[in-house]
Amino acid sequence: MIKESNSIIGVSHLTVRNVGLGFVDVPGGKTSINIYFSGCSVHCSGCHAKTLWEPIDSDYTDHRGLIEEINKRVAYAEWVCFLGGEPTEQNDDAIRSLITWLKENGLKMCLYSGKEWNHPSEMGIWSVVDMIIVGPYVEEKRTGGWPASSNQKVWTKDRSDEWSLLKDM
Repeated sequence: MIKESNSIIGVSHLTVRNVGLGFVDVPGGKTSINIYFSGCSVHCSGCHAKTLWEPIDSDYTDHRGLIEEINKRVAYAEWVCFLGGEPTEQNDDAIRSLITWLKENGLKMCLYSGKEWNHPSEMGIWSVVDMIIVGPYVEEKRTGGWPASSNQKVWTKDRSDEWSLLKDM
């Protein structure tokens, strides 16, 4: 169980729609706590989560509800995966609170963004996560595997905390 801290207080400004366990979102057979956000301006053709395009008030009206959902799953996962909707369209201060709290508690983080980014260093607070998958899902480039379409880039941090391009199709 991970504890509440002052860094988590601001997350009530996030549009979290669902929290669950994932088994395919982080490669290598790693289990993740998946946090799905609503609100997305990318609108990928063939998106698997069109119901998350419109920003809808969060199912978690304060940080305690989100902490509770994460704590129900933390014993089964070493990663937290941010999905959407579009996670990078969340309130910066609120997402900073959540990321800081997760880092304080030793969890690794993975971000899926449908936006085009040249390098994680351009991504503000998101550059502190451990893995980033960027680029819109393009149905015509569907891989049938991971990542979902061949245009997507996968960035990971190495042991020295430097970014490496794992996959650039």
